[in-house]
Amino acid sequence: VNAEFNHKLVSIDVPNKMATFMNLKNNTPIQKSYDMLHVAPHMSAPKFLRNSPIVDSNGWVDVCKTTMQSTKYNNIFALGDCTNTPNSKTAAAVTSQAPVVVHNIERSIDGVPLDGGYTGYASCPLVIAKNQVLLAEFGYGGKLAETFDRKNGKWPWKYIGTEGYLQQRFFFVLKETVFPYVYWNLWTKGWWYGTNGTLKPNVKVQDKVSA
Repeated sequence: VNAEFNHKLVSIDVPNKMATFMNLKNNTPIQKSYDMLHVAPHMSAPKFLRNSPIVDSNGWVDVCKTTMQSTKYNNIFALGDCTNTPNSKTAAAVTSQAPVVVHNIERSIDGVPLDGGYTGYASCPLVIAKNQVLLAEFGYGGKLAETFDRKNGKWPWKYIGTEGYLQQRFFFVLKETVFPYVYWNLWTKGWWYGTNGTLKPNVKVQDKVSA
């Protein structure tokens, strides 16, 4: 696998299976042929946010990565893909952020110090073979936060483990069957708290935190 950084996809010639990238170091176009092309589109916060006074120099809503409170206005909180928190932007991430934001908004209304903290948790189910999935879970700085890890995972899921064919098949069933059901029937209705299931998590951190 050849890793080439600072390349921006600018066009795709589908009939000829040719992708054109721009080398951002010297601004020269480079063409690459492909058999299968898997790309993520360029992402940014919505225009109304980019043009607002609450963003950083890159156009993302500037928040404390722990409390999710704006660093510019104390009465603003943000979550999800529009923020500049240094985590992977996934549904699992915003699911972990939401209870923190709700908790800290309530604390802010009550005029007491914020003590809810987001850890950077994100999860990516990675298909590694037919009917097999590796469930990657991590927090800020790439620190592992595996729910099913036998040593540091959550009870009772830790007894399942993370490695082995049966575990990878189990994670595939989660991705194929369980997660879609949870998404449409629980998550979108505010009844799902990620690794806590339907139980509201304790988002307090040991020490009081602030933006």
